[in-house]
Amino acid sequence: MNFIFDLDGTIIDSYKDVYESLKTAVEANNLLCNFKNDKSIMKLSLYQIINKYYPAIDENLNKKIINDYKEIYDKSDYCNTSLYPNAVDVLNKLSLLGRKIFIATNKRRVPAERILEKFDMKKYFTDTYYIDTFENINITKNELVDLLISNYSLVKTHTIIIGDTESDILAAKLNSILSVAYLNGYGNINDLKKLEPDFYISDLKEIITLFCRENKK
Repeated sequence: MNFIFDLDGTIIDSYKDVYESLKTAVEANNLLCNFKNDKSIMKLSLYQIINKYYPAIDENLNKKIINDYKEIYDKSDYCNTSLYPNAVDVLNKLSLLGRKIFIATNKRRVPAERILEKFDMKKYFTDTYYIDTFENINITKNELVDLLISNYSLVKTHTIIIGDTESDILAAKLNSILSVAYLNGYGNINDLKKLEPDFYISDLKEIITLFCRENKK
């Protein structure tokens, strides 16, 4: 089996560092932080977050806040970012079994790679596809997964995507691959269930139980 993992909300929990960096960027532009304790921001693009909480500001200020955030977040030490339970054990097990493991994420390359390096995680992945891996900045998760499958000639019936939000499950369905909904990330459980994922897990170690028994190839 080939495994495509989402990053934020599935392997890492980076909400606190994202929140603090965005709060700093917003307040530096003389606005109050209106999104405290709202983890749903992790499912939105930066542009969508600013539009949602500050609909009255103009386009130039929106772009400035986003650029300020990127500068702050990209230089962070990510001291509040953590791995989800059993993430390392599962990736190590899959790697030892010779499985191809990928990341397809809406996170940008610079912070994502710095975080993966911080936790010594890059060694587990055959490749990593970020939102800015390709020139098309408006690429969707579905398109990202489609490119990954095509570029590596992955057999769809032997490919699985594991993620915590609706975009992950939709990407799986639109690409005709199996989907695993991780229920302890940022996604809303009821919204995930409406999309009818093939599997639900609340602990990453369940991936091994589901797909990596010794008699499964």
